[in-house]
Amino acid sequence: MKIVWEQSVYGGTAPIVCVLCGQAARPIRTGTNQLLIGVIYDRHGTVGGEVCHNCIALGSEGIRSMLVNRIATMRTKLSELEAIAQGELQLPSIEQEFYIHRHTGA
Repeated sequence: MKIVWEQSVYGGTAPIVCVLCGQAARPIRTGTNQLLIGVIYDRHGTVGGEVCHNCIALGSEGIRSMLVNRIATMRTKLSELEAIAQGELQLPSIEQEFYIHRHTGA
């Protein structure tokens, strides 16, 4: 994998979602008013997504460490979602739904 700075293809400073950390980020503006975004490529040269400046600033080892932690967090969340999917899910009754709509304007 490699990350390179490339000219942003998005108009203005539209936010992107970093494929590494999952946070919203904006392209950076250079001194020559050019907007740049980090782009990650696999070993075949296929684009894997955009990368934020904060992740690039972590360096190779910092990114690896952050990803290990993020993967562990996502695995935990995945297990929680799988547990929800396994059981029967009871939804609010029609009466509860009507009550909510009447009292909140939802």
